[in-house]
Amino acid sequence: MTDTPDLRDDGTRLAPNIVHFCRVLRTAGLPIGPGQVLAALEAVATVGIGTRRDFYWTLHAALITRHDQREVFDQAFHMFWRDPDL
Repeated sequence: MTDTPDLRDDGTRLAPNIVHFCRVLRTAGLPIGPGQVLAALEAVATVGIGTRRDFYWTLHAALITRHDQREVFDQAFHMFWRDPDL
């Protein structure tokens, strides 16, 4: 049992969109494995979205393992998560 909120029950498409974003990163050449996808989902559920900046750094912390991956992540994030009100 966990105290982490379940993103599947939050009434939004956030969890499926995070999974899709991870697939986009994988397609772009980043080595995103299932463990990182789960870590990203858990991190967002725990931290929450808050601001766009908080959301960016939460996903970054869960998905990026090397400095040279940051540029691809940054470009993909800004293209995928275009809603400025996030």
